[in-house]
Amino acid sequence: MCIRDRGDMLVIALKDINLPKPDKYGTVQLHSLLQQLLLYQGFYDSELEWVGIEKIQIVASMNPVVSAGRFPVASRLLAIVNLVNIPYPSKESLNQVYTAFFAGLLKHPQLANGPQYENGQQLAHCLTNVFEKVKKKFEGEEYAHCIFSPRDITAITCGVLNYSLEGTSLAAIVGYETSRVFADRLASPEDRNRAEKIFTEQLASVGYNGAGGSKDEKEKPIYVSWGSDWPLDPKTPKQLKLLPYADVEKEIKNSLVKYGREFREISMTPVVEVFSWIPRLDRILSSPGGHALLVGRCGVGRRAAATIAAFMLRMGVISVNMTKDYSVKSFRSDLRSVIQRVAVQNEKIMLLLEDHNFTRETFLEMVNSLVSSGEVAGLYTPEEQEQMLAPLREEASNEGFIGNLNNFFL
Repeated sequence: MCIRDRGDMLVIALKDINLPKPDKYGTVQLHSLLQQLLLYQGFYDSELEWVGIEKIQIVASMNPVVSAGRFPVASRLLAIVNLVNIPYPSKESLNQVYTAFFAGLLKHPQLANGPQYENGQQLAHCLTNVFEKVKKKFEGEEYAHCIFSPRDITAITCGVLNYSLEGTSLAAIVGYETSRVFADRLASPEDRNRAEKIFTEQLASVGYNGAGGSKDEKEKPIYVSWGSDWPLDPKTPKQLKLLPYADVEKEIKNSLVKYGREFREISMTPVVEVFSWIPRLDRILSSPGGHALLVGRCGVGRRAAATIAAFMLRMGVISVNMTKDYSVKSFRSDLRSVIQRVAVQNEKIMLLLEDHNFTRETFLEMVNSLVSSGEVAGLYTPEEQEQMLAPLREEASNEGFIGNLNNFFL
């Protein structure tokens, strides 16, 4: 295996190489293969023929081993590679990065006629201050599940365009999105109120008044996708629109009745908390590639809330049918079926996985891979993939797509 053209190099980028779990002998096949490639510049194929490699370099990344689901990398591999530690950027660098983000964002036709906030500098400064204070305030073992990173600021910045400005302002949208990204993962109401106080203080300079200035859920702003029209292009997500609490309550109650008539009656008491959970799930499910981990005690209504949120977005709900002999093969088959229906048949589907479905650690590893990279290694054989992608050829041709069908599929 060689890059023939003189001067060209192939760089193989590997992400999260410390995710694979060592076997009972402490070996990770990926680490052993990389070690062999680096030391001997080749490997034996399935026919026991030696395959040499030239002009190929490998760059891998990993999170600290202390993170959940991470395992130590083989010391023999670490001994033969160059190690580079890359910390989070400084506050000044973050300000510079997100000023550039917002400067470009504010030129979007949707925002171009509104306030420019010193060409985005004010918004960037406020959000980096929020990030620094929230990260410092909520640290320690009690908040081990809350891993705050600059990626959260990026999520807020990119999420702004998912909202409609009708009846609201950019400052209110930034504040609402900040609350969803940072506060929703906090477990107690006291922590969420402390976080909201930080948001109010730091975003006040751009016009945010702190979730309507009230702790009452009925007085807080609610943005939902059902308040806007369905776009002409089915691939374009619906925008989130500000709706009064009374309208949200009415819409959810009507949807509960409709779902009961079409499928089955859901045992859910329509209370204030329900009317706040469902819009938050709507925000996630209506965004491209939106995934959610619902944390709560049994019986609080996690499944029911997710089901109604999906129903209101006209999404089908699929859950795993566990049996006594349900195996890894069965789980892979279910994943293949869901992916094929979404990608080839263009169905809108929410895959609902509950805690009792994860009877094997392998299931969690496959879901983690699917969420983080959009694929599961080895889920399809080349023959299965070719057969599955065949119906997409005409669709790709109609859309003028040029390239690998696998990329169009993803």
